Amino acid sequence: MPLCLARFNPVNRAHFHYPHDKKALLSPPTQLPIIVLVSWTSMPTMPNFTQLLTTLCIAANLSSASHATQATVHFNSQEKLSSPSKHRLLGSNLGLWFTDAEIEKLNASQFLKQWAPATIRFPGGSWSDEIYWNGNGVRSGDQFDTSKRNGDFWQVDYSDWKPGFRINHDRSLHEFHGHTTLPKLHQFAVDNKLEAIVTVNAGTGTPKMAAEWVRWANKKMGYKVKYWEVGNELEGEWEAGHIRPDGSKMDAKKYTAIYLEFAKAMKAVDPNIKVGGPTNSNDSIVFTEELIKQAGEHIDFVSYHTYSVDAKITDTEAIFKGTERVKPTVELIRSWLKKHQPNRADSIEIGITEWHLQVHENQNTCNLLSGLWSARFIGEMFRANVDFANQWDLFSTAHSGGHGLFQKGGPLVPRASYWAMWLWGSQLGDTLITSSVTGSKHLKSYATLHNDKPAILLINQSPTESITTTVKPHAPQWKSGERVEFSHRNYLWNPYEKKPEWTQKPLSSGFDTARPITLPPFSATVLRFGEKSIPKPSPQQTPTPDIFLPKSHPSDLPLTTKVFLRDGASPYLGKPTTLKVRLHGPATLSATSLPMQMPVSDLTITPTGAGPVTLTLTCADQSTQHTFTLKKVALTPKVIWSFGNDADVKVATGNLPTRRNGEARRNEDVLEVTMQNLRPTKGNDLAVEINPLKLPFPKKKIGGICAKIKASPNLLQAPKGAAIQVVIQSEGNHWMVLKEIPIHSLTTNWSDIHITTEKQQELEAMALSYALVFKIKSPKPITGKLFIDDLGFIIRN
Repeated sequence: MPLCLARFNPVNRAHFHYPHDKKALLSPPTQLPIIVLVSWTSMPTMPNFTQLLTTLCIAANLSSASHATQATVHFNSQEKLSSPSKHRLLGSNLGLWFTDAEIEKLNASQFLKQWAPATIRFPGGSWSDEIYWNGNGVRSGDQFDTSKRNGDFWQVDYSDWKPGFRINHDRSLHEFHGHTTLPKLHQFAVDNKLEAIVTVNAGTGTPKMAAEWVRWANKKMGYKVKYWEVGNELEGEWEAGHIRPDGSKMDAKKYTAIYLEFAKAMKAVDPNIKVGGPTNSNDSIVFTEELIKQAGEHIDFVSYHTYSVDAKITDTEAIFKGTERVKPTVELIRSWLKKHQPNRADSIEIGITEWHLQVHENQNTCNLLSGLWSARFIGEMFRANVDFANQWDLFSTAHSGGHGLFQKGGPLVPRASYWAMWLWGSQLGDTLITSSVTGSKHLKSYATLHNDKPAILLINQSPTESITTTVKPHAPQWKSGERVEFSHRNYLWNPYEKKPEWTQKPLSSGFDTARPITLPPFSATVLRFGEKSIPKPSPQQTPTPDIFLPKSHPSDLPLTTKVFLRDGASPYLGKPTTLKVRLHGPATLSATSLPMQMPVSDLTITPTGAGPVTLTLTCADQSTQHTFTLKKVALTPKVIWSFGNDADVKVATGNLPTRRNGEARRNEDVLEVTMQNLRPTKGNDLAVEINPLKLPFPKKKIGGICAKIKASPNLLQAPKGAAIQVVIQSEGNHWMVLKEIPIHSLTTNWSDIHITTEKQQELEAMALSYALVFKIKSPKPITGKLFIDDLGFIIRN
């Protein structure tokens, strides 16, 4: 039974000892009652003594609100839900920009064998619509015959093969054509018995180009490629070929017509191949119904991509909820197939040929969250009965993270998403069976069957709470087996070094359903019934405390980081212990004593000023000391667009009438935006749109927006609710509203607008800005003029 001690000393200070601090008192780690023992060194004379005792009693009653949630899991091996080939759901993407060394390391690794994917897609996302797969007659080594360009197309001699080349959106030669070659990608698939999915260039290529690839690969080289995908995400403005040679934009009808030309040309060469599309970029699948309706007899599979979580979403529960978008999308596609192609609906496959948590590559695509999310996403694909899928991708890496399953360069080091693939590939079965969870909203289950033995995946989505689980199989013979756990005990991402601090094979132990099974916070655990587990003694380890810290950090922003316990280069896996933290410097801590049930815990450092900060971490008899600097931040307005010339006006034009006005401000030009009985809707509501942003300073310094604005008298009569939204568009948040300025708050005189933020996520997103927008909102039509001058950014130095 837990014990709470309160000691009162002569200076009327109450000291709590349970077992670490006051925070622990209010959140005890068990569901047992608390015994409160009160002792004192002298009789207290505190006026609020009774109130203090009342508080202690309330704390004791709060003991039922434990960090160890109780849950029950049921599963029934007799109730089968779906039986896709699991290995066909575990494919990935291979790009021409990967190096031969990276491909060879994977080719020879046990990582690939244990993961066991069935498919591989290439030549690589958007590159697919920029690549001429054959450069014969155009390219010789690094030399190019530019005379072979004929308008929008390059003339290739298909009598032989030479390394291909990449072009820009305007069909000119790109400066980078990749590190490897197509034969090496094809050979990788052959060597590992992988089904290749080839995406042909339907953006800047031709049906003949695609047909010749089929001829070369299948008739000449014997690669036996069965799956051919027509184009990549061609509904997107980022994609080469979205803008057609006549200047129009790709739409569903245009894509369908192109698809039919490609499919017919390719199948004329090899009628045994499977052709599919439209490879839309997200769950809106905008071209899909038109393609099914008009080209159904020429479709063998429908493919799309999904990066279902917006990078601006930070709530963990909302992030995991993004996995639930699979089933509705797949069901919609199946409904269209039954409606428009009833005779072939059951034979047309559905593939998700790119997927990941989010488009923007940051630590959430590399850390433990990405692995748990990927494990659940694969489970949702099982539930939706997806035919095949390809994660994006093998090695991609960005400054703050990456989509890749492995670290780029150096030894082959798996990231978190790889271990999700590993769990499904080596620990779970092919047939999904029924399972259910009661008692916890954070626990998700996916039960499978293989060789008549059940295996169940339990994902604890809570970052902080353990879940004590009672497992109740439908059949009584399933009582024990092997437990395999993926958690911070075997994986930790270092956000400053941009690599895993440790990444190890998930931990194996035994379990017995006669006893409750505790699932640690943020973990994916597989229970393999009927499998033998070899008992392993608890490791004899010495916990050495450590922490992730930057060299410096802004003094106006809190820093949330992770403290952890290691044993050498490995995670500490010994008995639960306590980590003490002391701080010297201008900052405060969210906690000074951390109960370490897991080897990793969060810690928030809140600056109170600028200067060096020293942290001393102590665990058992081991101490470490770490220092970083809190840097004072200066905010400086910097005007970029003063509208003193037509170039400034042109770059800042939205979709409302604008002009350079020299009368609104004596001897100085400003931007004038006119609204005439305007009812703002999408397509006519942008007063300013600057895209792309070309700035004379690093975008990582952006801390806000500065401008001068005023309104004409009639604009000030705008209805209630009319406003100007100031928006940054970023790869980290595609629509980040920094401020909404009510029009009635403006005047006919100039107002200085300084918009800043203290939200770290918004500042990180600003570093990836690509557009600045002033958007008009109004519930009713408005008339008048808005004047803008001295537009720029607040710079953080």
